[in-house]
Amino acid sequence: MPPLVLSHMAAPANHRRQLFAVAMLAAVIFGLGTLRLADLRAQAALLRADTARFPAHRIKPAASAGQTQAVPAVRWERLFQALASAASADVSLLAFDPAPQQRRVRLDGEARDLPALLDYLRRLGTAGTFVRVLLQSHQTLRDDPQHPVRFTVLAEWGDST
Repeated sequence: MPPLVLSHMAAPANHRRQLFAVAMLAAVIFGLGTLRLADLRAQAALLRADTARFPAHRIKPAASAGQTQAVPAVRWERLFQALASAASADVSLLAFDPAPQQRRVRLDGEARDLPALLDYLRRLGTAGTFVRVLLQSHQTLRDDPQHPVRFTVLAEWGDST
């Protein structure tokens, strides 16, 4: 029977490589952290310089109180009712971007096919809210197996809205 050795310590030569690898990894991590800290400090210095050059109290608001009152009053209920009355299962609105100053709304969406899009435009035009409905762009999505039509519409409303 071989002799029983109860030493849980391995030979010191085996640990030297592992200790060296851990030390090198720590040095690389420390170096990367130092570089990142220097980058963050440089960005903070640039922000401080911009803040000093353009203090908040010197920035003028985009519109004064008098200009804000000049924006026409919009009856949002009528716009949303017109959109709801023109809605169909074949057309989905993806974005609604109003521009009250120009009395215009931009609609981005998808239609099942071109006839569904044209029918949607007709319904928008006859809703009574919009004075002009213009198809700005459309594109058939060939990558999609159902080939839907992605579109952008500009709709203008009159003074009564």
